[in-house]
Amino acid sequence: MINLKDVNKSFKVKGTTFEACKNINLSVEAGDVYGIVGYSGAGKSTLVRLINALEKPTSGQVVVKGKVINELDGKELRQIRKDIAMIFQSFNLLSSKTVYDNVAIPLLLNNTPKEEIKAKVMAMLEFVGLSDKQNVYPQNLSGGQKQRVGIARALATNPSILLCDEPTSALDPKTTDSILRLLRKVNQELNVTIILITHQINIISKICNKVAVMAEGEIIENGTVKEIFAHPKQQLTKDFINLVVDDFIPDTIFAKAMQEQGPARIYKLRVLNGNVCDTFVPDLRKQFKLELKTLSMSVMEMQGSILTSVGILAKGDAEELARFDSYLYAHYEVKEVTA
Repeated sequence: MINLKDVNKSFKVKGTTFEACKNINLSVEAGDVYGIVGYSGAGKSTLVRLINALEKPTSGQVVVKGKVINELDGKELRQIRKDIAMIFQSFNLLSSKTVYDNVAIPLLLNNTPKEEIKAKVMAMLEFVGLSDKQNVYPQNLSGGQKQRVGIARALATNPSILLCDEPTSALDPKTTDSILRLLRKVNQELNVTIILITHQINIISKICNKVAVMAEGEIIENGTVKEIFAHPKQQLTKDFINLVVDDFIPDTIFAKAMQEQGPARIYKLRVLNGNVCDTFVPDLRKQFKLELKTLSMSVMEMQGSILTSVGILAKGDAEELARFDSYLYAHYEVKEVTA
């Protein structure tokens, strides 16, 4: 549905050229909830503005539904933009208009007949759970309700693509979860492809099926969320994931394990899928002549899969430990080893 091919975007700032996006190659399939994560200044917002042609690339192609939109202008560009909606961190609601009127804005701009506007606005307000707020003004809404109005307004024209620029950054954790559930509903029930910009990796794990990690204008790593979380390659990606994946071995347990006599190692590793809690360590005991102890274990769910973090003490013959070590590195994401 969306392809960015060798895209670069630079700006002139006080006579100096600033490269906001560098050699971006990205493919988004229909039905994806594609997360783009990175710290402030990574180029995320510039990238998303290239997709709806609010910015045009310095070089490269931005292809949306088979059309190179950075080569379009006038009527053709306006037509394809109608299929690309956007929501923002700051909600961007008109304070002088009611909830109903805010949602109706894009329909009025499209010269939609009055009766169609009413039916569509009420349908969207029901979809986002705000049917009883149609005559309320934005200042009387909570942050989560304001974002729901923004989502209803974005969906009013039946777009197939929804761009979300930090949509939950201004919200508390509980409200954030409710907005993420609504976006998942938008994706699944309305068949809307979503691109979500965020600096919060926990948001990615909760809703996205694919992710791209950005740093200094470049995509340094991308793929399915499950694989990126289980097998991160770049240090920045690992740092992000460590914020949400709990692989902490309690200090008292770690200290006791360090007192073991003879050749021994403590491993922290991650395992994707499988009935890990019941079978992982027992299966290893069948393969290796080692004393194996589980020091810690935690699980998190992502897109229907389970990512398990395990802390293991392995003790025994040095040669068997070396064979065990090679096996773990070949089959799992080994985060840390302590001799």
